[in-house]
Amino acid sequence: MNISINRGEAHTLFDEHYIIQRSYVVRCLLKSYLIRVSGEISLKGGWRRRLEKILENNMKVAVDNKCVVKRIDWGRFYLECQDDFSKILTKIFGVHEILETEHLELKDLKSLGEKIRDIYCEYVRDKKFAVEVKRVGQHSFTSRDVAIVIGDMLRECGGKVDLENPDIKIYVEVRGYDVYVSDDKKRFRGVGGFPIGSSEKVLVLFSGGFDSTVATWMLMRKGCPTDLLYINMGSLDNMIRSLEVAEKLFREWGHGYSPRIFIADFSEVIREIRSIIKPVYWQIAVKRMMYILAKEIASKYGYKALASGDSIWEANSQTITNLRVSENSLDMTVLRPVIGMTKDDIIKISIDIGLYDLITKVKETCWLGASPPIKINQEKFMREFNKLNKDLINKVLEKIITIDLEENWREKLEKLYEIDVSIDHLPENSVIIDLTKKLVKKRSVGGLEIRDLSEIDLFKERDIILVCEEGETSELLARELRSRGFRAYSLRGGLKRLQEIIK
Repeated sequence: MNISINRGEAHTLFDEHYIIQRSYVVRCLLKSYLIRVSGEISLKGGWRRRLEKILENNMKVAVDNKCVVKRIDWGRFYLECQDDFSKILTKIFGVHEILETEHLELKDLKSLGEKIRDIYCEYVRDKKFAVEVKRVGQHSFTSRDVAIVIGDMLRECGGKVDLENPDIKIYVEVRGYDVYVSDDKKRFRGVGGFPIGSSEKVLVLFSGGFDSTVATWMLMRKGCPTDLLYINMGSLDNMIRSLEVAEKLFREWGHGYSPRIFIADFSEVIREIRSIIKPVYWQIAVKRMMYILAKEIASKYGYKALASGDSIWEANSQTITNLRVSENSLDMTVLRPVIGMTKDDIIKISIDIGLYDLITKVKETCWLGASPPIKINQEKFMREFNKLNKDLINKVLEKIITIDLEENWREKLEKLYEIDVSIDHLPENSVIIDLTKKLVKKRSVGGLEIRDLSEIDLFKERDIILVCEEGETSELLARELRSRGFRAYSLRGGLKRLQEIIK
């Protein structure tokens, strides 16, 4: 409950229930915090009150009703909590700084100085200290007056004033008749930005890798409620690893918002692209298909923009020319938050936000083959791209599933993919379908035929073993082929496992 209390009005403002609730919190109180909101919020003029209200609601969600949250005035909140919430508060977008604080009542400067001396006397003994004062309200004294009184009393404890290089810095905020006191050992930097829910909704093409994860985080920091479109081009295990990244991202940083996750099966798209158009265009073609699918979902559900983790020169498909080709005539804004960052920049952010270890477990899919040229000719590409079945995207849309990260989403996915198509051996008389383009020229290995995916219709009556680099995309394609009546399997471990078998 957020109630502004004026001196002497408590009994008229509080109902009996709240008095009981507040007295319980006070008895159990362990920590109290002064929250300073981000400068971006403070600069938004007439929107400022609305932004602070959204931030207040997000904080209440983050602390799970274990704190009393009170807005003091413009740019400040005060929290009384039953536990240590400092780490959680640093991960709420819109918070600039958190001070674990002592809340004092201002009567006069002398009594205030005495209270602060009682708190910090032992801390400053034989140490250098500085006092920083911020003041809001009508008073008969200045901020400097407050600092002088407190400094003089702390010197009585054996401390020495040093404004340039103090051992301890004491922060005092005087706001009307309330005083909040803290120090640099209890000062925590927030992440800043805007509270989630203050900007418009965005649909992110999310893989769980470094680029798309950091891009999502950066949009959240700008206040965007972000939903995710996961394009499944690998195994069930890899999909779960990717969504575990999303789960941790929103659990730790998404306070106040529960995302919708769309999962699209791209197995048929992959198969058709590989079968119909030239390999040089594969990467750009799949990227364009992703954008087209995302645009259809965005139009249906009212998203204002799409977003991706594209970064210039991260891959040949992400040159400016090739990005333009991939989104040609899309008629939807595509945001690219990490477009100008290096890989080192992106990885550093992933470490800072605590997601690096999880992201490293996500594998890249292996079906795309060689990189495209730096500059794709748009006219030639579109001639190839237009060979694809016009109903492909509609077929993908029909099979899309959604998950809620607050529910048991792993169980849901495991039920959908309960048939295990992966094996770690080569059955007799089977045919190896090489997705890597590294084996097909040999025509046979270990006594088994090696063929390209485009020849698969010749072997519907035989066991088919799909081999990619690591066994990710081969699993996805094996499932799709099973649905079409093929006896298809994925070689677990991919090319490396094949080489072990035929030694």
